[in-house]
Amino acid sequence: MQDPKWIWGTPFVDVLSPDAAVVTTTYRIPHRTPAGEPHVVAGAWTAVFARRGGKWSIVQEHLSEVPPEVTAGDTADVPMAHTHH
Repeated sequence: MQDPKWIWGTPFVDVLSPDAAVVTTTYRIPHRTPAGEPHVVAGAWTAVFARRGGKWSIVQEHLSEVPPEVTAGDTADVPMAHTHH
């Protein structure tokens, strides 16, 4: 992965109790492959947090990937080489 840029979406927080919450957000990682081609890895991340002993920890998490065909043409955030016309 060359020149990756991690882009977080808007997080959604669901407070379950004073000691538990769920956070869900999306992510995109536009980058270049080892061959120099633009590529994007993207998906959603959900994590359950619990406060135990005064510290917040992730007790469960899940990643959902976006199918590659959805992001195949997405190169908006991948820097392109400068060319002269």
